Amino acid sequence: MRTTFFSTSVKLGLAMILLVTLLGTHLSPARAASFVVDTPIDDALAHDANPGDGVCGDSWGYCTLRAAIEEANALTGNDTITFNGTMSITLSSSEGGLEINDTVQLDASTVWNTAQDRPGVSLSGGDQSFDCLRIYATGAEIYGLHIHSCNNAIDIYGSSNTIGRWGQGQRNVLSNNADAGIFLSSSNAHHNLMQSNWIGLSIAGDAKAPNGVGIKLFGGAHHNDIGGQTAAAGNYISGNGAGVLIDQPSSGYNRIGGNVIGLPAVGTQDTGNEYDGVLITAPNTTIGASPMAPNTIANNGWSGIHIVDGQNNDVFNNTITGNTEDGVRIDGASATGNSIKYNSIYHNGGKGIRLQGNANGGILIPTITSADASSASGTACINCAVQIFSDSEDEGEIMYSEIIADGSGNWSYSGALSGPYITAVNTDVTTGNTSEFSLPFTLAGSNQPPNVPANPSPANQATGVSLTPALSWTGGDPDGDTVNYGLYMADSITATLSLVWSGQSTSHALTQPLLPNHTYYWQINAYDQAEGTTGPKWSFTTLNPGANYQIFIPLVLKH
Repeated sequence: MRTTFFSTSVKLGLAMILLVTLLGTHLSPARAASFVVDTPIDDALAHDANPGDGVCGDSWGYCTLRAAIEEANALTGNDTITFNGTMSITLSSSEGGLEINDTVQLDASTVWNTAQDRPGVSLSGGDQSFDCLRIYATGAEIYGLHIHSCNNAIDIYGSSNTIGRWGQGQRNVLSNNADAGIFLSSSNAHHNLMQSNWIGLSIAGDAKAPNGVGIKLFGGAHHNDIGGQTAAAGNYISGNGAGVLIDQPSSGYNRIGGNVIGLPAVGTQDTGNEYDGVLITAPNTTIGASPMAPNTIANNGWSGIHIVDGQNNDVFNNTITGNTEDGVRIDGASATGNSIKYNSIYHNGGKGIRLQGNANGGILIPTITSADASSASGTACINCAVQIFSDSEDEGEIMYSEIIADGSGNWSYSGALSGPYITAVNTDVTTGNTSEFSLPFTLAGSNQPPNVPANPSPANQATGVSLTPALSWTGGDPDGDTVNYGLYMADSITATLSLVWSGQSTSHALTQPLLPNHTYYWQINAYDQAEGTTGPKWSFTTLNPGANYQIFIPLVLKH
């Protein structure tokens, strides 16, 4: 309920108007004013009563957020809007979003909830039908807000605006918005900074609170920084549909640095973006390359970085791991000049680097012809830059060096190497095209893990299996090492597999009868003197002997 009274600020404003009238003079609009929002109210009466008079006050005397922004828009100079306490503001569906048209610092950092390390002011769109903040200004700053349930939390049409910083209470949390957390949507949107925000995460930073896209650049938005030159400037962009989308050929020369894309800010819960961590159809994007800080791009549902028909993008110095599909995927014959160098790329579900449809000019992979603990050699494209990695699979977790192939395409490296595998990529220094990873080469003298156990008997999902089956499998070790096996079993799909036998044989006969007509789950783990390999989980169902079945004491499996 609104109360009928004049605030002190309104009375002061009326007194000033009366004084000017009596003196017969005219005051020019106030400059660089400061306004303090004192109510969470937003409705048809929340507009500023007299924009440009230097007083934030709606028709009832309240300084609403809507009135403060309208008053700041009407004044020249860099105005400041703060809050007199914590509050939750739900924007009126009839009045829609807020528009910032002039330089203003909208700063909720002074009422930051330090006890729980989260914003003290929330701004809600209610039903996701409109953009909560639209910024047409140059040089606006937005700090310390939780903006949620909008179409776009923040839609930027202007330049040189700053969304979030790394100071106390300056982080924004942008979550549960239908389209994007931050949307830069025209060629006028340039040289904007988006730093230290949590985008797509809960207010606590430990769970998904998805936006359709974390940050979307579209329609020619250019020369913007997502993150910055230090890790402190980076955003957490996790839990969204896609993490970062830079779309259209006109949306070039943007930079991404210092961000964590796909991981939680707090805790260990899975917060990978549902689709790609970064999706680019634009040219000349810098992802981690100097002067920007490296990014961590991990655990996303599709690829870590996906470039579709984009040219001359630089992917340098990043950690790209645990993505369901490829670490870096480049699609399309027009996708050329994309350089992928100095990264740590490993444990992705597909390839470390995948080139589709003659992307990057169809550049061929290098070959490795020899590798030991102190040297490696092979062939590559003529005069290309070859980067040497070690990895436990077929990607490139640890980079050792970059060398230049000679005029015949031969290259050699001298220096310490560790395995178990050595891989390489080559980059044409003229075109900037980077290849996929080479086939992995086993480092001479390095230990390789045992072979993955395979060929189970009974076959996986077999039925009618004896109540005292003899279990067997194939194994072995590529180095010829002695292998020890562990047999793990469980009597339900949700139970924990428990060790029931270990030894060096590749078979084991159960002596205690199993339950009839029951499904069991089993797995073999293999170990040599230094490495271990986990086999797949298999199952079988025992036979049903019928009414004459004699009950035995079953094998006891620990849960």
